[in-house]
Amino acid sequence: MTETGTATTRLRRVWRAMAALMLALALLAPSGVAIAAPSPTGATITSDKADYAPGEKVTLIGAGWAAGESVSIVVNDTIGQTWQHLATVKAKKTGAFTDVSASILIVRAPDAEAALALARDDVYWRNGVWVDLRCRPFGLVVRPGGGPDDYAAFLHELGHALHFAHTDPRLPVEDRRLGDASVTETFAFLMDGLLRERGWLRRFVGLAQPADLLRFNAFHKLWFLRRYASKLEYELTLHADGPTARCADLYRDLLAGATLVDWPRELSLADLDPFFYAARYLRAWIFEAQLRELLRERFDEEWYRNDRTGPFLLALWQRGQRHPIEQLAVELGLGPLSLDPLLAQLTSALN
Repeated sequence: MTETGTATTRLRRVWRAMAALMLALALLAPSGVAIAAPSPTGATITSDKADYAPGEKVTLIGAGWAAGESVSIVVNDTIGQTWQHLATVKAKKTGAFTDVSASILIVRAPDAEAALALARDDVYWRNGVWVDLRCRPFGLVVRPGGGPDDYAAFLHELGHALHFAHTDPRLPVEDRRLGDASVTETFAFLMDGLLRERGWLRRFVGLAQPADLLRFNAFHKLWFLRRYASKLEYELTLHADGPTARCADLYRDLLAGATLVDWPRELSLADLDPFFYAARYLRAWIFEAQLRELLRERFDEEWYRNDRTGPFLLALWQRGQRHPIEQLAVELGLGPLSLDPLLAQLTSALN
C-alpha cells in the first residue's frame, strides 16, 4: 500500500474511532427499537422508528402512565452494551410523554464561510472548530489543517461539546456558562488525551507499535506546559507593571528559555489570553491527569471502552461549571490538586 493509501486508511480509522467514542461516552444517538418492560397497567414506551442511522434523532413515546408519574428510561444497545441513554420524564395529565434524545452531527467544511453558514447563533469558536452550543443536534465543524493536530483539535472540542451538551439546563446561567473554565478544559484535555492512550491508538488507529507517537505526544504536551507556565509568569508581571519595554523583554526571555525556541518580543501583547486563561489551562492539565488516573483505577486501563464510564462522566458533565476543580477533586476522593500524576504520565511516555 502506498504512503498516501496508508495515511488515508488511518484517517478513516480515526474518524470511525471518534464516532465510536461518541456512542460509548456521550450516551447519545441511540440506535434500535425501544423495548419497555411489561407493565401491569398496560403502560408502554415505543420508539418512532424501528432502526436509526448514527447521529439520527430518536423519539420515545409513552402512553398509559399515571398522570404526573415519573418514568425512568434506560435505552441501551442489544450488542455489547457500548452506550446508554438515561432519562427521567413525567407523564402529562393524559398519561403520555415524549423523550427526544440528543445527537451529535459531525460536519467538515472547506472554509470558514461554509462552516459559519452551518452554525447558528451562540457559536463557540476555538482552534478551527465551531461548536453550536444552543441548538440540537450539536455540530462540530472542523477546518482541517493537516497532521495529528486535526485529530487533537477535534477531540479537544468534542470534550467541550459533550460537557456543555449534557450540562443540566435547569442550572442558573452563571453555573452553565460562567464559573471555573478549568472544568470544561479538563474534559477537553481528557478527550484529546486519547491520542496518548496506548490501547486506543492500537485498537482504533491501527498503530501496532505506538511508542514513537506516544513519546512525541508526551513531548508536545510537556512543551505546552512549559510554554503556558512561562506565559502565566509573564502575564502576572504585565498586569502588575503595564506594557513596558522591560515586560516585552521578559516575555521574550521567559518563552525562549522554556521552549528552547527564539521568541520575538513583538508578540508580547498579541500572545495574551484574557482573564489569565493560561492558569485555567495549567490547572485543567493537572486535574485531567488526576481524573485519568481515577478512570483507569475504576474502569480499567481501557476506561474509554467500559460502559460504566459514560454514566460517571455524564454525572460530572451535568454539573456544568458550578464547582471549581478543587472541589470536584475532593469530592472524587482525589484530594488537593497535585502535579504528581501529570509528571508520572509524562515521564512514563517519554521513557
